Formats: sequence, C-alpha cells, structure tokens
Amino acid sequence: MYAIVAIVTLVFAFWAVMLMDCLKRPGDRFHTEMENAKSLWTKLLIVGVPWCGIVYFISVKRKD
Repeated sequence: MYAIVAIVTLVFAFWAVMLMDCLKRPGDRFHTEMENAKSLWTKLLIVGVPWCGIVYFISVKRKD
C-alpha cells in the first residue's frame, strides 16, 4: 500500500514540475514552429496527467 502511495506522489510531483516549467518557459523556447506552443502544452499538461508530463519532458525539457 505504501509503495502505491509513494509512486502516485512521485508521479504527481513530476507532473507539477513539468507544468511549472511549461508556465515559466518563454514562448520561443519550445523547439517548434507553432505560434501557440505554450498554450497548447499547458492545456495538454492539465488534461493529460501524467502521460503528457512524460511526453513534455522528452520533447521539450530534455532538448535544453
């Protein structure tokens, strides 16, 4: 039971860090040609917890 709570807590913390990074990141640092990448990623991160956090990390955060 404690392992499940620990995993859920870690996943939520990872998602929160990715959402904060997305909100703080300037619009021109999303490594894409889209004009509204910041708003799209923000919406995806809010709706697609936790999977979009992993995709955001791979496609945006890791490229820095």
